[in-house]
Amino acid sequence: LGCKVAFGVNILWGISNYFIFSENKWTYVTINLCVAAIILTSIIIRTRLKISGENMGLIAMLSTLTAFAYIYNTADLIAFQKLTFTHAAAFIGAGMFLLWHYKYSIISVAYAILINSLYYFLFSKINIDDYLIQGALMVMTTAFFMVVSIQVRYALTIKEIEANIRLSENQRLLKQSSEQHKVCLLYTSDAADEED
Repeated sequence: LGCKVAFGVNILWGISNYFIFSENKWTYVTINLCVAAIILTSIIIRTRLKISGENMGLIAMLSTLTAFAYIYNTADLIAFQKLTFTHAAAFIGAGMFLLWHYKYSIISVAYAILINSLYYFLFSKINIDDYLIQGALMVMTTAFFMVVSIQVRYALTIKEIEANIRLSENQRLLKQSSEQHKVCLLYTSDAADEED
């Protein structure tokens, strides 16, 4: 489900880029549409290549982060401010839909920091103070909360699964014990009838 949402959202973000940018708008639209195509392709070939759910999430996350990093770091300050909310929304969405091991969250956030840093130094014309204050710190804070959100849900899901397994085992043992008691009672009752 998360990959299907990422596919749809990348198309929406591509459309929104048409209205956000005045220059090179088709470049930015095309970038998001290409990411949507990558995600769709991975959905289509998932079964054939036996791609795990976690790796599917990672494909969607890293391709989306790569597109955002380029778009985010080539924008002027006004577009940058508008894109900050979209960039943060990617992490909020990931926190809602992804459920994976801690290492995948760390990989995603580390990748986001590295790719944004690289693209900032290669492309951005925004000074570092404006870059951090006008959006990057908010995006990174959102990324941190994504990690926490995913890990809390992951831990709770694991605990719920373990509790359900223990409950099923206890129900099985209780049923087995109940059947043994019935047999014992029948045996005792039969023995008492024979003595009378």
